[in-house]
Amino acid sequence: MERVYRVRTRWKYRYNQLCTVPNRLSTPKRPSGSRYNCRRVRRAPLRVTKSEAVQPTRAALACRTHSGWAALVAVAFDPEATATPRVPVVIDRRRIDLADPAIPRPVQPYHQAEKLDFPAAQQLIERAIHDAGAMAEQALRATADELRGRGYEVAGCGVLLGSGRPLPALDAILAAHPLIHTAEGELYRGAIAKAAAKLSLRVTAVRERELLAQASKALGLPGGQIEKRIAEMGRALGPPWRQDQKYAALVAWMALARHGPMPPMPGPVPPVPRPVIP
Repeated sequence: MERVYRVRTRWKYRYNQLCTVPNRLSTPKRPSGSRYNCRRVRRAPLRVTKSEAVQPTRAALACRTHSGWAALVAVAFDPEATATPRVPVVIDRRRIDLADPAIPRPVQPYHQAEKLDFPAAQQLIERAIHDAGAMAEQALRATADELRGRGYEVAGCGVLLGSGRPLPALDAILAAHPLIHTAEGELYRGAIAKAAAKLSLRVTAVRERELLAQASKALGLPGGQIEKRIAEMGRALGPPWRQDQKYAALVAWMALARHGPMPPMPGPVPPVPRPVIP
C-alpha cells in the first residue's frame, strides 16, 4: 500500500514533497520537476588571483638639473624584447620647473643673496630651498602617477651630481663667487634627491664627470657601445635629444639595471571551496 508523507526542508521557503514508496525499507524517490529538484546554492564571490592580475613594468627616471629647471627622462625595459644585452626604451621625457615662474623670485638665489645683508640672504635661501623641493616633489609625483596609469611602476630615480665637494656655511659661500655657483647647483640637485626619497624612490646618484666610467662598470658594456645605444634611443624619438637627455637617460638606465626586473608575484591563491547548502 502506497503512503504519502510530507517532508520539510531547512530553507525559508518550504514546500511539500510527495514521495511514493512501496514499503518502508526502500529509499524515497524524489518526484520529477524543477520545483522539487532545485537546490539553493550559496556561491562564493569571484576572486582574481595575483597571478591573473596585470603586473606593472618596472621603470626608472633621472634628471639633469639647471638653474630653476631640469630635464627628465624615464626608461623601462621592453618585456617582449629578447636581445642581449637588454637596452631600455624611453617612455617619457619632459622639462620640469623647479622655480615657480609666477613668483617674482630669482632662479639663482645665491647670486641675489650676495647683494643682501646676512639675515635677508639667509631667509631668501631657505625660501628658495623650500620652493624647489616642493616643486620637485610635485613634478616627480605627477610623472610617476602618469606612468602608473600607463602600466609602469617607477622604482628608482637617478640624479647627476657635481664635484661632490662639501659646502661650507652660508656666510663663507656668499664670500666666494665660485662657491655660489656650486651651491646653486647643489640646491636643485638636492631638491630632486629629497623629493625622490619622499616618494619612496631609490636614488642613484652619479657624478657627472664619472658618468661613462660608472655606467660601463654598472652595465657591463664598453663606453663606446653605451654611447651608441644612447644615440639610438634618441634617434627613435627625434629631437630634442641633447646632452641633457642623453645623460639623464644613461643615469635612468643605471638606476633601472640596479633595481632589476619586477620581483615575481607570489603563486596563485588556492581556490576557496564553494559551500553547497541543500
